[in-house]
Amino acid sequence: MRLLFFGMSGVFSRAPLVDLIIARFDICAIIVPRPAQSQPATDPIRLLPRSRAPQSDLPLTQASDPNIIAIARDAGIPIYEAHTLSHPQTLSTLTALKPDAICVACFPYLLPNHLITQFPSFNLHPSILPAYRGPAPLFWIFHDGLENAGATVHLMDAHADTGDIVAQERIALPDGIRYADAECVCSEHAARLLVEALRAMQTGALARTPQPRDAAPRAPNPTPRDYLITTDWSARRAFNFANGLEDGDYPIRIQIGERNFVVQAAIAFDATETISAPFKREGSRVKFQMAQGTLTILTYNL
Repeated sequence: MRLLFFGMSGVFSRAPLVDLIIARFDICAIIVPRPAQSQPATDPIRLLPRSRAPQSDLPLTQASDPNIIAIARDAGIPIYEAHTLSHPQTLSTLTALKPDAICVACFPYLLPNHLITQFPSFNLHPSILPAYRGPAPLFWIFHDGLENAGATVHLMDAHADTGDIVAQERIALPDGIRYADAECVCSEHAARLLVEALRAMQTGALARTPQPRDAAPRAPNPTPRDYLITTDWSARRAFNFANGLEDGDYPIRIQIGERNFVVQAAIAFDATETISAPFKREGSRVKFQMAQGTLTILTYNL
């Protein structure tokens, strides 16, 4: 089976590509987005050189944890960098590769109908769809205090994350897990489910379940105010969010009345403890009374 793989430099794209290679699928090319900070594109899509030296602006991670550019080069897979998918040149280039199916694992653009109507197109998503459709599901899973994330493989349609589900698995999130570790676990589960779904398609045994159209939590890109913890959260929810998103795009804050504490690190929580004040300083730490239990942090605001 010939596969066309769409992905990015992050963790979530890596495990699916590696598992497809190990399973000996014929990956005819991988497609990565042209970085926004690059020089203006003269071509809507370009084939990157096969040289081992990085020619793309897509950054490489450390050698022990290579991104999909390095993995593809090691495997001899052609790499295309796309500036726009809807351009006729891009569509003709991708169509000419004649894939049997398309696989998408963390790609920032919707695929054009021209592609998904010609080739079965599978997308990997780190939630239990239909919950948390959108670009930032894991952020909102941490934010909302869920004990489980998920891995869903679904067929793509004209909208984001709404196509028929072909495989799905719930994934427990232990207390204190970091975002990057949760993303890695979700990607590994999704990679295995993708290989199984492709094998099922080969044998004609692929089952499809339409997604319910009921309202479900959404997962838009977060804003700075979404990094605010308030004391009506439980201590456990606040600890897991602060610990998981410690390296997020914005500082995490705890608001007490008009006062904001910037979280340097989440130290501990006690689900049953109560204190006699909204917060209490303990040396270099601050303990907060939450709706259920207490949360202890290091803060920049001492």
